Amino acid sequence: MSIHQRIIIFAGLAGLLSMPALAGNIVSNGGFESGASSWTATLGTNFNNYSPAAHAGNGFVDFSCNVQNGTYCQLDQGLMTSSGSAYTVSFWYNSDATGTRANPGLVVSWDGTTLQNITSHTVGYQQFVYSVTGGAGSTLLRFQGEAQGSGLDDVCVSSDNSCSSAATPEPASALLMVTGVALFGLSRRRRVRRSLQK
Repeated sequence: MSIHQRIIIFAGLAGLLSMPALAGNIVSNGGFESGASSWTATLGTNFNNYSPAAHAGNGFVDFSCNVQNGTYCQLDQGLMTSSGSAYTVSFWYNSDATGTRANPGLVVSWDGTTLQNITSHTVGYQQFVYSVTGGAGSTLLRFQGEAQGSGLDDVCVSSDNSCSSAATPEPASALLMVTGVALFGLSRRRRVRRSLQK
């Protein structure tokens, strides 16, 4: 096999690995490191960027609406899913730092169906994980919250259960790892071939 054929095969594999459906998390900007990018949010949904209050990194969301008046802050993202396929939804939530808020709630919904209405205090971040089924085309993931001083972070949806662990590798990290292993394999193969020719 020529070096050109190897490069073409390697480029094709790299392209497949970088596709969102194969990379794990299909949520864009799930850690909110880029603020509101890829999300649709209502007034009162604050995108913050300071590390002590985030679960990981610096970005997180804080809801500052008044649910007693029937007004929730709302945060949405449409996700490309396959109809009937199983997915895992995961996120980390901290209702508030002190556990004293009157309304610590967060309502989580998938394609219009409520997954959970979190009404108890979570002092410190806790992970919430759900099993869901994909709809045809775009499926709406929605968070509705009120607790000012709360934190929502590290939102993940995957079809390969990679979201149920605490750390999901970014597509670029996975691609870099695969590239390194492939290049190492190619260099070992060339050394073995040269030593056999001598």
